[in-house]
Amino acid sequence: MCNLIIAGPLVPDDQQLKQCVVNFHLPIGGLSMNCDSPEFLRLATDPQYLFEPKNDRQSRPGYIVLPWLVSRPFAPLTVLAEKVGFQAMRQTPPRFIRPLADYFPAYAGYVLLDIFFLWLAARLFWSLFADAEKKISLTVFVFSLFFIANSIFYHYFWSPHTQVFNIFAPVFCVWAAIKAHQGGESLRKNFFLLSFLAGLGVLAYQTFILFFPAVLFGEWLREKKLSRASLLRYLISFILVILPSIIWYYAVIWKTGSYYQHELQTYNYGIWNQAKGFFNIASLFFLGLGEQLKNILSTNLYIFAAGAAAWFYLWRKDAAMRPILSLIAAVFLLFACFFSVLTFYPGRVLPALVWPWLIPAAIFAEKKFSGRAGVWAAIIYLAGWIVWMCLIGIAAR
Repeated sequence: MCNLIIAGPLVPDDQQLKQCVVNFHLPIGGLSMNCDSPEFLRLATDPQYLFEPKNDRQSRPGYIVLPWLVSRPFAPLTVLAEKVGFQAMRQTPPRFIRPLADYFPAYAGYVLLDIFFLWLAARLFWSLFADAEKKISLTVFVFSLFFIANSIFYHYFWSPHTQVFNIFAPVFCVWAAIKAHQGGESLRKNFFLLSFLAGLGVLAYQTFILFFPAVLFGEWLREKKLSRASLLRYLISFILVILPSIIWYYAVIWKTGSYYQHELQTYNYGIWNQAKGFFNIASLFFLGLGEQLKNILSTNLYIFAAGAAAWFYLWRKDAAMRPILSLIAAVFLLFACFFSVLTFYPGRVLPALVWPWLIPAAIFAEKKFSGRAGVWAAIIYLAGWIVWMCLIGIAAR
């Protein structure tokens, strides 16, 4: 929680290179910025840099253009940032020297967007528990505090990056799947708009493409079949999800003559790049699932174990809850399979797998405890998680 204020660099100065950060000592306090962040700031100051040959972010322009738009009102603050002076404690490479002073409006845009997407994740989470008057219990509110009590928030809130989507995207997909299953009027009316917004999300972070199978499975679980009208609706939805990426791809080709996908072309990510033949592809796929499970059963065991235990309890005790529980498990598997197909499962992205399990834990707390007992159960659970994260951090040093 202390990361809500800039209390000081989070990484010792002599550990900057090893930890892939750059420290900034501010007039009051300081911060550690991820080594990718200066490039995010440069691009968000002038998105035309995305058309540079082999620019790392060329295939993911969404979280460059959006901060650029948000940062426009802050343009006059560039002079203020220059006068205040933001001193970088790492002088190489050159892009690390002055990113805060030179690109402060873009930095303000990224911080505001982090706040917005964390708030939106909480709003979607609350809506799953809201009563007829759109009110939630204090128990549910305490559970939503997990969104600002986690490693992603701790490391990336003040550090421009796409990692906030490893909180927002899974919550968004679970919410969409549950609303599709419930047949809510709001989702039905805004389905094509949400599909297009998910498509824009793919331009920022590819996991947003999982919106489509999530809502498709949610409706299928309710109807057990899809009418021709539903199939046509989902065909249009699929087109809207992939359309922004197609338009961007051909825009880059038209502008530069080539298209660069950094992760696939530089790091050779993608199961199709690393294995040939059914057996080898299948082996690599399940190896990826195993790597993710290993992470979940270590760093993220606390949330997963409690959520999974609540999931099994609710499955046995409340048959009416089984469709919702099935959707939670389905979104979890969608994300796990997606990371396995991409052969991309570093520790910083895998928290995306645990957020769906926060929902059955909150449902269990509301059903099993009432009133203050539920609130105290949620507070104790949250406090235990904070202690768990501290112990993980100490063990990693």
